[in-house]
Amino acid sequence: MRAGILKKIPMSSETKKPLYTLEFFRVTAVFFLLMSTMTMLFLLPIFVEEKGGNAFDIGLVMGAMPVAAVLSRIFLGRWMDTAGRKKVLLFCGLANTGLMFLFLTVDSIGSWLIFLRFIQGIAMGGYIAAVWTIMADRSPPSRLAEGLGIFGIAGMAALAVGPRAGEYILDWGYGFKGIFIVSGIISAAGVGMTFFIGESRPSGTCETFIHSFRKMFRGDLVIVLLITVAFSVSRAAFASFFAEYSRLEAIGSMGIFSMIYSGTTVSLRLIAGRVADRAGRELVLLPGLAVFGLGIGLIAFIQSYPVFILSAVLCGAGHCFLYPVLNALVIEKVHSCSRGTATGIFTSSFDIGLGAGSLIWGTVADLGSYHLMYILAGLTAIIGIGGAGKLFREKKGRRAKLTETGVSVSTD
Repeated sequence: MRAGILKKIPMSSETKKPLYTLEFFRVTAVFFLLMSTMTMLFLLPIFVEEKGGNAFDIGLVMGAMPVAAVLSRIFLGRWMDTAGRKKVLLFCGLANTGLMFLFLTVDSIGSWLIFLRFIQGIAMGGYIAAVWTIMADRSPPSRLAEGLGIFGIAGMAALAVGPRAGEYILDWGYGFKGIFIVSGIISAAGVGMTFFIGESRPSGTCETFIHSFRKMFRGDLVIVLLITVAFSVSRAAFASFFAEYSRLEAIGSMGIFSMIYSGTTVSLRLIAGRVADRAGRELVLLPGLAVFGLGIGLIAFIQSYPVFILSAVLCGAGHCFLYPVLNALVIEKVHSCSRGTATGIFTSSFDIGLGAGSLIWGTVADLGSYHLMYILAGLTAIIGIGGAGKLFREKKGRRAKLTETGVSVSTD
């Protein structure tokens, strides 16, 4: 019988455990600090331009990081499942801190900068997978999407604060050296807080659990991962190019757009955090992809501040549900002892899209225009609706068959 389809049984202690605990907020704080160091570097396209780079160079520099994260997470995810989540989080947090200070040695666009971004991608891949896995371990199954969504607010807050803080540092005349130093200090603070987090890996059975990639990649899991790639390829157009595009078009700053984007996401998650768990995670994907794709595509038509705001709001509204729901759909399909590996695969799928999107959209912008790039990026997210519809129809069909046989369907 498939996971998530159960006969009526009393609620387990796992289901009834509280979501919002002191540990929840500790992990959230660590996530915010480490993510802030990454989002401050969303301004790197400006750094590349100052050093004489073009749109292709921007795509290469911004794409190196997610590509490295993809290559590393399969191994880091397995390490989390066998040795523990906290070890990976500490190791990658320390590496991230050191790399921020090594960026001070970059004086031109070349192999050294690409190498540092690649290594930073390994560190980023590890600490993001670790904190999301810890949160999945801590969340009650029936509130998994809610827990991941509220936890993800820390990432959205970092998206708002990081680029804007970087812009202030540049405006005050400290340049990118100031950004690298401040990022290193913030990362060090995140590492310090990691020591107060407990290990969340399930004990007892996981020491002898046999992990199998073949068993994991079956059923609807592949469809969920493909939707994730479509979402992240679309988002790469914003993450990698909006800082430079907004300056060229004089349509407002990356920092302001990010604040509106993340503010929308945070507000909606606080108001409607339990919608996905109650209404159905597959169902929520359909409007989420449509709204996000429309928001990204609308960037190509920004000529006034109201359109600027509308685009940011639509992006934030779509993102509000997409990331935590896709993550929850992956987590619910695997054994608890494989959550580290599953989260690593999920976040790798997201970063495959970011890396590929950075390279694809950089080429499109060079050969065509930024306007064409954002239209195509918006359509990419909307294409994912086909996969979401398939997931929804299949789940609806399973529910109908089970109802006929008198078996109840869990909302977990």
